[in-house]
Amino acid sequence: EALDIVHQLRAESMAVLVGVKTVIRDDPSLTVRGPDIGPREAPLRVVIDPSGRIPDACRLMTDGEAPTMLIHAEAFEASSASDAAHVERVVLAAESGEIPVARILDFLGDRGIQSLMIEGGPDTWARFLTAGLVDRAHLCQSPVELSGSGDTFGEADLEAAGLHKINSLEVSEDTISHWS
Repeated sequence: EALDIVHQLRAESMAVLVGVKTVIRDDPSLTVRGPDIGPREAPLRVVIDPSGRIPDACRLMTDGEAPTMLIHAEAFEASSASDAAHVERVVLAAESGEIPVARILDFLGDRGIQSLMIEGGPDTWARFLTAGLVDRAHLCQSPVELSGSGDTFGEADLEAAGLHKINSLEVSEDTISHWS
């Protein structure tokens, strides 16, 4: 199933990154689960959150299942209630209100992160693609229309970034395409 592939990709990554809008909308756990995935160190969960909007009660802040890094553009006074031991807040300089994605990658690289899975959402993906910082992509397309903001991300975005489809496979009702 497609979700099993997502968990395998997470398992192969040293860190998994999302934007704060994804956390607010979906409350993901960003953990590695699945019957065919052996025990391993959980990837670092990274959230780009320039203005400190992450909800204190979300899974990433409360579950303690994996180390979690919040990347802010400003320093925030963290209360002991909102920051568990597994949560680290980092401040990186912003330009025009946004933290440059190259600066984020440099920082993570300095921390020893050699592989990063950018899981979403569409704004975060677009920023990395526009900066030319995506080496490969796995696009999962489902026939099910999700309700929400209407923001989408697709093959045209990958092609515009200069990536080429390597192959695709049908998994249940989903199509997963691999790009490089």
